[in-house]
Amino acid sequence: MKIIIKLYNLYYYAAGVGFLFLAKIKNVIQGYSSPKPYSINDYKKCIEYDIEVVDRWLTHLLDYTNKSGSLIDKNVLELGPGSDLGIGLYLLSKGVSQYNAIDVNNLAEKVSTQFYDHFFNHLKELNSSIDIFFLKDQLAKTRNGSHDKLNYVCHEGFSPTLTLFS
Repeated sequence: MKIIIKLYNLYYYAAGVGFLFLAKIKNVIQGYSSPKPYSINDYKKCIEYDIEVVDRWLTHLLDYTNKSGSLIDKNVLELGPGSDLGIGLYLLSKGVSQYNAIDVNNLAEKVSTQFYDHFFNHLKELNSSIDIFFLKDQLAKTRNGSHDKLNYVCHEGFSPTLTLFS
């Protein structure tokens, strides 16, 4: 039985390495443009994705801790936040005191203001008491380089792998 489990583990490990290799080849040929399987211009899907990511995090937090996953007054660090700052904005709307993100690819600078307009409208539909003006102010500060509660830093030397294993 242990041999079978080890073979399964080896198979999944090899498959994972293979997929990473294929992803690397794709990124070398096409460049790294999005961590999502769809374009940032598909506002609806991107917004739903950002909301779902946070909601799943909270579900897993509840499952893991057996306590309500309250984010009020918490500091959150996200490594490799992806193509937009929707996750950070949604976390701030849920009471996070500070959201910090670091990435090697500055994909968020290419996101249009229309995306965030749609995002803020969606948040308002989810909860009419969300302070959209506060969120817009935080986004403006981040985009101007004067971070406050929404911090986004890109550095070409950043590597999640090195961060985790150093």
